[in-house]
Amino acid sequence: MMMQKVEKIVDLINARTGSWYHLKAEFKETLGDKKFQEIIDDFESHLSMFPKNKLPHYCLIFYLALSIITSEDIEKGELAQCLIRKKSYHLMKMGLQIFLSSRSKQLKYEAELTDSRYQNKYKYACFFSGFVPRYEVELRGYILLLEIIYEEDRKNFWKLLSSDKQNVIFLCILLNNRCLYLYEELVPFLVSEDKIKANGAFYYIMRRFLYLIRIDQTNYNKENQQYITKEIQILTDIFRGIPQENKISLIMNYLFEERSYPSFFALEIQQANIELIESVLREQNLNDLRNLVRIHEIIKISKKIEIEEIFANYFLDWVRNNGNFYIWENNKGAVKEVVQLLHCSIKEKLIKCVTSYKDKLYISSFDRQVRHVLFGQAKEKMNIVEEFLEWLVE
Repeated sequence: MMMQKVEKIVDLINARTGSWYHLKAEFKETLGDKKFQEIIDDFESHLSMFPKNKLPHYCLIFYLALSIITSEDIEKGELAQCLIRKKSYHLMKMGLQIFLSSRSKQLKYEAELTDSRYQNKYKYACFFSGFVPRYEVELRGYILLLEIIYEEDRKNFWKLLSSDKQNVIFLCILLNNRCLYLYEELVPFLVSEDKIKANGAFYYIMRRFLYLIRIDQTNYNKENQQYITKEIQILTDIFRGIPQENKISLIMNYLFEERSYPSFFALEIQQANIELIESVLREQNLNDLRNLVRIHEIIKISKKIEIEEIFANYFLDWVRNNGNFYIWENNKGAVKEVVQLLHCSIKEKLIKCVTSYKDKLYISSFDRQVRHVLFGQAKEKMNIVEEFLEWLVE
C-alpha cells in the first residue's frame, strides 16, 4: 500500500505544471492527513516492502512530498530534529546525492544553466541572481530538503551541494536569501576547479560588502564605516588561506563587473606574478569593447606595461574586425579613461598602428562611387580612429 502511495506521488510530480505547492493538497490526500511524525513512522514501518536497490529513490520521493506538506506549518529545525535517527531520512540523503550528481538516468534533474555565454563566471552569478525565483519553481521541493538538512547536518549539506553537477540548485541555495551561511563554510568552493561554484560562492561572500558600500554612498555615517571596516577584515581573513592563482582569478572577475572593492584586492594584484595576471586577463571576453574597457581598473592598480599592451592589442583587433560605431559611441568615454593611463611607449605604438590602418581604409572618392558598402564601413571606422588618435596625442 505504501509503495503505491509513493508511486502516485511520483506521477503527481512528473505531471506537475506549476508550483510545487499546488500539489500540497494531493500529497496530503495520498499520505493521509495526519501529524508528520505519524506519516514518517508509517513510511518507516513499510521500508522492507520496497526494492532494496531503489530505497534511496523512494525515500527521496517521500520526503519531497513531506517537505511540501510541512513547509508552512513546521519550522525546518523542528522537522530536522525529528528526522535525525530515521533510517528513511539517511536513505533520502543518499537519494539526493544520486539526484544531484546525475549518476542515475531515472533520478536526475533537467534544469540547465546558460553560463556558456559568459566567460566571466562572476558576472554570470550576478545575472543568475535575478532569475532564482524562476528556477525555484521547478526545484523548490529539492531546495526545501537541502534547507532541512542544513539545520541538522551542515557537513552533509555542503557535501551534497558540492556534488551538484549542474550547479542550478547550488546557485539557488546560495542566492535565494533564505539562509545565512558562514563565509568559512564557503572557502572549499572558492578553491574549486568548478568556476561556477567558485564564483557563485565568491558572489555570495561579496554581497554584504557591496550592500554596505551602497548604503554608505547614499547615507554616509560613522557607524556604517565601522561595519565596512569590519567586513573588509573578515574578507581579508578569508582570502589569507586561498592560493594566489584562485585569488587573482576571483578578484579579476570581480573587478570586471563591480566598481567598489576592498583595498587589499589591489595589493593582491600588485604582488601577483605578471604572467599570472596576463593569463587570467585573457580568460575575459576582451574581444568585446564593452568588456575590454573594464581593464581600466587593472591598469590603474598594476601600473604594468604588459597589461597596457594587452589593451592596445585587443583594441586594435576590435577596430579592425568590428569597429561598430554604436558600441564605440556608448563606450568611448571609458576608452578615453584607459588611454589617459597609458605609458608614452604604448601610446606611440598605438599611434603608429592606428595611422597605418587609417591609411588603408577604403575612403577615396573612387571607393565612395564604386564600393559603397566598404566605403560606408570604412567611414565609420575613420571616425573612430580619428577620435582615438586625438586622445593619443593630447
